[in-house]
Amino acid sequence: MKIGKLISLILAFSALFLPLCHAQEDAAKQRTQAEKLTKQGNYKESLKIYKKLLNADGDKKSGEDLTQAYNCLQRLNRMAELDELIESALTKHSKNTELLITAGNQHINISHHGYIIAGEFKRGNHRGGGQYATTTDRDRVRALQILTQALNNDPDDAQKSQIYTSIARALIMNSSNQGAWRLQKLTDLTKLPDVEPGSRWHRGGRNPQGAPVGPEGNPLFYRLPESWEDAKNDGERWRFCLHQNKQTMRWAQFLHSQFGVGTMRSFGWFSGMKMDDQKGILQLHTLGDDETVAKLATGVKRFKLPDDQNFIRIYRELCKTDDNAADSLIQIYLDRRQHEKAVVLLKETIEQFPKDNSLKDRKKLLKQIIGNWGRFEPNRNAYPVGTEPSINYVFRNAQSVTLTAREVDINAIIDNSWDYLQSNPAKLDWSQKFRWHNLADELVSGSKKKFLRKEVGKRTHDLKPRDHHWDTRATLSIPTKKSGVYLISAELEDGVTAHTVIWIDSLTLVKKDIKDGELYYVADSVTGNPVADVKLEFLGFDEVRRKNDDKERRYDILTKSATRISGKDGTVFIKNGEMDNKYQWMVRAKSDKGQAFFGFGRINSYIRNHGTLSNTKAFGITDRPVYQPKQKVFGKFWHRQASYELKDVSTYAGTQYTVHIHAPDNAEVYKKNLLTADAYGGVQYSYDLPEDAKL
Repeated sequence: MKIGKLISLILAFSALFLPLCHAQEDAAKQRTQAEKLTKQGNYKESLKIYKKLLNADGDKKSGEDLTQAYNCLQRLNRMAELDELIESALTKHSKNTELLITAGNQHINISHHGYIIAGEFKRGNHRGGGQYATTTDRDRVRALQILTQALNNDPDDAQKSQIYTSIARALIMNSSNQGAWRLQKLTDLTKLPDVEPGSRWHRGGRNPQGAPVGPEGNPLFYRLPESWEDAKNDGERWRFCLHQNKQTMRWAQFLHSQFGVGTMRSFGWFSGMKMDDQKGILQLHTLGDDETVAKLATGVKRFKLPDDQNFIRIYRELCKTDDNAADSLIQIYLDRRQHEKAVVLLKETIEQFPKDNSLKDRKKLLKQIIGNWGRFEPNRNAYPVGTEPSINYVFRNAQSVTLTAREVDINAIIDNSWDYLQSNPAKLDWSQKFRWHNLADELVSGSKKKFLRKEVGKRTHDLKPRDHHWDTRATLSIPTKKSGVYLISAELEDGVTAHTVIWIDSLTLVKKDIKDGELYYVADSVTGNPVADVKLEFLGFDEVRRKNDDKERRYDILTKSATRISGKDGTVFIKNGEMDNKYQWMVRAKSDKGQAFFGFGRINSYIRNHGTLSNTKAFGITDRPVYQPKQKVFGKFWHRQASYELKDVSTYAGTQYTVHIHAPDNAEVYKKNLLTADAYGGVQYSYDLPEDAKL
């Protein structure tokens, strides 16, 4: 009797288990077949199999099936079917955590745009009309809905970590950097936003600049809630998710992006500000580790950071085990011009992580900070003959620098490059095309080293470095004043050697587009007077594709040259078409006095009448750069005709104008009719800012 019952149980178990085993074996075979079809490029048939798998009973690989189906739709350019595919899979496998994670991530990663056609939204690109629409907000909310649903499926620890990572990514969609103000709101996950019709070139309007602030002008901080449900906004939700996965580095990076001194880089005046000009709150080197200066929505402010919002304190803790955190904090100290703190941390990091891949870079950075270091500032000036040029040099720690000037045979460089072009090379080496931006490097260690000539001058300058390893700018005279091109080397004792190239000119060549051609003018570089009887060489080349299919040689280099002589007024006029405008031309002016050059470019004037040479221009200013609500704005515009023939009196004197002022949302807030321009074409106006004026 007992044996009979045991046999019955075994048969019943087999009846349940064997079909499941067969189903799993069948699914494995189908996946193998689909993978083979995909490798063969047969995405249509592969997609059919993955759809069939997604319609069957799911397993742990259902998420991978959805990913492969997504890839097939991409390859087939059928992204309009993706939403239906995802929703169908979710309906069938609502308890499959792996599939829910995949579906949530797909809503984060997919293209967030499409077209509304006959009232129905189709995702992806589309030809032949339709209303363009974006789905960023809709996809973000749908991803959050799916991923929070996955949390309710009792996921294991690994799955839970993936879910929180994905939720954090969804929350920060369109809300990082300048869009961080969006984290102030609490997204309603019970409502799915509609797609948003608009222009495909729309970039989201004028978002507030700087981190958001509260009613009293203080920065908004996101606290760490006790639970997801306890969060008061998306910022707190995001921080909760980061905390679940111990993503402390990501939290520190966000805080630094919002409250670091680098937020002021968008101000042009800050980037170019000299150390001596830093006054008041902008003295960054005086900041404590619990302080910062940052650009907020209301302007620049210096303030203290709470411990849990203090990115420096957080990075300090991470430095104990994470060398990347140490590198980030070192850069933060350098940005705050606190070089001595950076040096201490650099030495600690080098000692703590001796086998790290970045060890060499850290040692190099340390030497740059505490050693003798210097560089030339970018210099595009040409200097007149007869006077020693002066150039700007930025250095650190050094007490002296020795400048050496060596002649460069520029004519030999040009002749060599021209010979190269005339040789019709099979493949054009672009470095031979007279590109001067890296000429100093080429002369020191590149192919143009052979064109260096004798040393013509050497001079040592005493330097006065700042304390704290700060950069110092000095203006140094060059030990030569003869016409020519020179390689200038600045050598520091036990430090780096920097190089730059300077041009000392006795001749100046000027080009101007005029009606039906281009006018070249040769002048004395010192007096500006015209120089007659100067030979102008026009050297041109063109790349022409061969008609026959030659795998070894596809192009021919064609060259042309011409010579013109400047007249008594120092000019040479080149008519349109006189020099083939398919060619790129270099112009070299040579005489006993010296030489001047123009790099390669087309010779063709697009000016067909003199009217284009006298354009109408408008220029406006206000009495201050920034205003507060309820202040009065005084402004003036000038309307002029830009022409050299006109005197100070404007041709628009006495003309009546209407002044319009628009708010950031393009709403008109001011209109004044019948304002009469003065003798200089100037129109004055004033406007009282309302109390609720928008930023």
